[in-house]
Amino acid sequence: MLRPSLIVALLVTATAPDARAAILVDDFPYYDVGDTSRSTRDRFDAYACGTQAETGPEDLYAFTVGEPGTLVARVVADDGVDVDVHLLADTSAASCLSRGDEGVSQNLAPGAYFLSVDTFARPDGSERPGAYELHVRFIPRWSVCAMEGVPIARIGATELLPMPATGRVVKEAHLVTAEEHRAGVFGGGWPTRLDDRVAQHWALSEQASGFVAERTEPWAPCCEPSNAFGQGSTAKPPAAAEAWYLNMRWKRAPRRGQRYIVYDAVTGGAVVAAAGYENGPGNLQRIGGVAEEVMMALGRDHLSTLTFGVAHAGDALPYGPIDCAAVQP
Repeated sequence: MLRPSLIVALLVTATAPDARAAILVDDFPYYDVGDTSRSTRDRFDAYACGTQAETGPEDLYAFTVGEPGTLVARVVADDGVDVDVHLLADTSAASCLSRGDEGVSQNLAPGAYFLSVDTFARPDGSERPGAYELHVRFIPRWSVCAMEGVPIARIGATELLPMPATGRVVKEAHLVTAEEHRAGVFGGGWPTRLDDRVAQHWALSEQASGFVAERTEPWAPCCEPSNAFGQGSTAKPPAAAEAWYLNMRWKRAPRRGQRYIVYDAVTGGAVVAAAGYENGPGNLQRIGGVAEEVMMALGRDHLSTLTFGVAHAGDALPYGPIDCAAVQP
């Protein structure tokens, strides 16, 4: 028996002439290896959702979703290749819903959609087509990893950042916890250098989180512009939250401890992170940062591409790694 998503996709391709050559995404998670240098399709040169020149050849994928949820698509390519991914409501570039250099993420209603993996053109007109890997995952609304679609305002940004957001993520250093402050570890103050009693902090983090791994990051650096070593932008986090903290360049910080989902579209791994204790990173080309425990739990490192979204299940979720196949509490 054909899967419902495949049946609908076949109906779409039968009725939309430009979609007949589309590659069918017949189930989630979906994986494909493509190569735009071998594509015979070159219909889109620009998209309504961006100003980038995408004049090179593209591959078009068709898929359907049968229930509300979050679509996360990720392209992985070698350094010599530059392809971008675009989410479309139909087979026209004017219907573009979102785009990204390495991935897109968006909450979708049930229906038929398309992904275009297109070749970027540099300002000098040169194109860099080539091989890529495409990973597509769908997180249903019932999943514990379900994310809200409310955009956030960012410091220094003229536009809201659409959420869920996919992009490069910074690996952050550690913050002094409320427990360390109450115990007078630093005499009511702050560490005096990057490694000042940080090993004791790692032990506290492991005890509070139950996550066993070799931590290596020091305290958050001082003097940016006025903070001390290990100081976040708001109150000191409890150890259970500090081990899994997340930051973004919020214009207005979320409440302390608000749950965010950090999601890896390549592996399907996810972590519940704590927002509201730190604001950063300084580079707005990065969507945010996470504690090193988050990176280690996902098997990733500094500047990995991940997806951030406010957890739909909220405070019912414990911090730390989570299985997205589970139903919301």
